[in-house]
Amino acid sequence: QPTAAPSKLTKEGWEMFAKLDKLTHGFNKQLSAWSKKMLPTIRKELEDAGLVPKPKPTSAPKAKSTAAPKPKKQ
Repeated sequence: QPTAAPSKLTKEGWEMFAKLDKLTHGFNKQLSAWSKKMLPTIRKELEDAGLVPKPKPTSAPKAKSTAAPKPKKQ
């Protein structure tokens, strides 16, 4: 339901608006799917180029282990 659209629109105008809305929605879905697929590749290329700091493999597990309490030690 478009809220920003003016209320003076004719029936034809609303139909056009609805068609456009469906088109952009479909496009956004395709774009997000593509970006999800491409993000790891882009990220790796940025890391290889030195533009983005690479995640340190040693820091991630430590953060997880301190955040979650281990019931085995008790």
